[in-house]
Amino acid sequence: MKIWLETHPKTPQDALISLCANVARRDPDHIAISFLAAGGMERVRWPGDNRSGHENWKRSDDLWKHSCFEAFGRAVGEPCYLETNFATSGDWAAYAFYDYREGMRRVDDIRLIQANWRVRERHAELHALLQLPRTYRDMNWELGLAAVIEERNGNKSYWALSHPTDKPDFHHPDSFTLELPAPDAS
Repeated sequence: MKIWLETHPKTPQDALISLCANVARRDPDHIAISFLAAGGMERVRWPGDNRSGHENWKRSDDLWKHSCFEAFGRAVGEPCYLETNFATSGDWAAYAFYDYREGMRRVDDIRLIQANWRVRERHAELHALLQLPRTYRDMNWELGLAAVIEERNGNKSYWALSHPTDKPDFHHPDSFTLELPAPDAS
């Protein structure tokens, strides 16, 4: 199922026609996330030197400062949440917060099982398979999906399922609008 992201109305953008995502719970332990951006990829500043990749992913911070794809998740009704970031450089990150923008810490028990990306003339795509920490496996989730797109002219647009405030804020509790139920225990 495609899930369409929208650009924040106050952030200029000229490169993309659309940005969509797909999320699937593979089993209690794994979540697959995909992003597909369509438009003039030559106008986007994609991190890294390669047009595609799938090996040697490494953890890195501050990915949100440039083009990257992001997923936020929390157990339904809980203030604590997780954030993951993925860049076309082969860098990724995972963080946990105990409340809205509070207590940020790196999370080492989320594992990136596999991931790949490719950038073509009219689209860019990224696919990731994550293994969840044990404490999150059997929960109903609320997700926020997002992306930062940096154009070569320096403009940045902020894409998300929902923009509940007048400024882009992927961490806002009302940005977690996609429900992802726990796997069927039967």
